[in-house]
Amino acid sequence: GGLQMLDPKTQKYHTWNTQNSQIPGDYLTSVGWTKKGWLIAGTSNYYSLVNPVSKKLINQIIPDSPDITVNTNTTNYVIEDSRGIIWQGSSSGLTVYDPKTKFITMLDMTNGLYGSTINSIIEDKKHNIWAVTDHGVTNIVPIKQDDGTWQFNIRSYNSRDGLQKAVYNQRSTFLTRDGKVLIGGQGG
Repeated sequence: GGLQMLDPKTQKYHTWNTQNSQIPGDYLTSVGWTKKGWLIAGTSNYYSLVNPVSKKLINQIIPDSPDITVNTNTTNYVIEDSRGIIWQGSSSGLTVYDPKTKFITMLDMTNGLYGSTINSIIEDKKHNIWAVTDHGVTNIVPIKQDDGTWQFNIRSYNSRDGLQKAVYNQRSTFLTRDGKVLIGGQGG
């Protein structure tokens, strides 16, 4: 049905869908907040930003890069981290895009993830990124280089490290107030 926002004062909804806006599709895969207070929503064509005050909607794409091929524009999960970096998860892996420097790269099984289908992404209190695939959890520590590019320390965990043996659920992560990362799966 698209994206809906309830105004608690008027008890009325504002809806963005393919019938009344430029949103790429009525099925959204994830929602979150940017540093500037805009809503970021994963869509069938990368992601959209929505200003909750003005109700302005801006569709965003991950630009083409000569260094990598973004294999899919359909987003499973998307966040903007505290640095302003966009982390777009798809069935092909995790695309990392820094809009300030135009740096872009793809992280997938060749970089150490346990599987390439990204189910969810979350930033912890130390500003590290956690990417969850069907069968594993990856901790990513971004390190900015002097030339504006990023390097990543990547460590993946699975059932051999004490995690559940079952498949992890899509969009099932949460950061607790005390800094714990909770991840849901078929095993709990």
